[in-house]
Amino acid sequence: MWQHTQTLTYKSTSKSDRMFGVGSMHTINTVVLAGEGRLIAAGTVDKVIRVFEERSPQQPGSGGGFEETARYKNKFGSLEAVGKLAMSPDGVLLLASTDICADKIFVWKAANPFVSLSARTCVQTVKVKTLTASADDLDVQALAFSPDDGRLAVGLTGELVLCKADPSDGTVRALQVLSVRGRKVCSLAWAPGGLCVAAGDEQGMVWVWEQNPQPGSVMQLVAELQQNSACLEAAGLAFSPYGDQLVMAAGDGIMYVWKRDEVSGWVAATTVGQAGGGKLSSVAFQPDGQCIAVGSKGVVNISNVIR
Repeated sequence: MWQHTQTLTYKSTSKSDRMFGVGSMHTINTVVLAGEGRLIAAGTVDKVIRVFEERSPQQPGSGGGFEETARYKNKFGSLEAVGKLAMSPDGVLLLASTDICADKIFVWKAANPFVSLSARTCVQTVKVKTLTASADDLDVQALAFSPDDGRLAVGLTGELVLCKADPSDGTVRALQVLSVRGRKVCSLAWAPGGLCVAAGDEQGMVWVWEQNPQPGSVMQLVAELQQNSACLEAAGLAFSPYGDQLVMAAGDGIMYVWKRDEVSGWVAATTVGQAGGGKLSSVAFQPDGQCIAVGSKGVVNISNVIR
C-alpha cells in the first residue's frame, strides 16, 4: 500500500518569471536522494539546485517531512538548466552538470557535514577532458555514485568513466575508462556493494561490467543485453536490492528484466508492458525489493516483483 505524504514545491528565482507570474511551474529535470534518505536534491530549468532536508519529528510544529533548506548556483559562471545530478551516499558531495556547460561537472561540498548537509560551497569545476581524452563527445549524459565507496560513474558518448571523488576537497580523478563503442550513455545503475555497474545506451543496449572483490581489481565487461533491437533508448536502469535482477525502462514503453544466473550470467527473465504504450523514463526498486516503480509521461506505475 502506497500513501502520498507530502508535495514539495518551490518558487522560481528568475526575475522574468516573477514578473509574469510563472511562479513554481518550472520543470524539475532530475532528483536524487542521499544521506540515508534524509536529503533530496532537485535540479531545475531555472538554473538552481534545491535541497530539501528531512525535518526532525521533534522540531516544534514540523510534524516531520521535508523542507527546502538550501539553493545553489554556480559561482564560476552562468549555471543553466540543471540536467544531471549525483549525490554521494553520505550526502557530503553534490555534483551537477548543466545543459549549456555539459562538458563540466560542478562539485559542491558540505562546509561542515557534522553540523549540516545543507550549507555548501562550490569547490570544484571539473572539466571532463581532464578525465578522458578519447570520448566521442565530452558532454555529460549521466552521473551516478556507487553506494559503497564514493566512486562516481560518468556517462559520455562512447565511454563510461569510473572516477574517485575525494570528499575532503571535491577533486575528481579518473580510475578506469570503459568503452561503449560509440554509443551515447543514457542511464546508469550500480549494484549494491559496488562490484557491478550497468549503462544503458541510446539504442536500448545495456552494458554490464563486474569486478571481483580483490584489491586492485578492475571492472570487466560481462554482458551486452538487448531483448528487442527496436526498443529505443534505455531511459532508466535499476538493480534490485539483492543485486540479482536488472531492470530497464525503455523508450518503446516496455520494462525489460534480466536475472543473474551463477552459471549463465545475466539472462532475460521477463518483460512488462506493451510496445507503443508510451515512452518510459525512469525506474526504481522499493528498498525491500518487493515492488518496482516505473515513470512515464504523467504516470507512475507500481509492479509487484515475483521472485
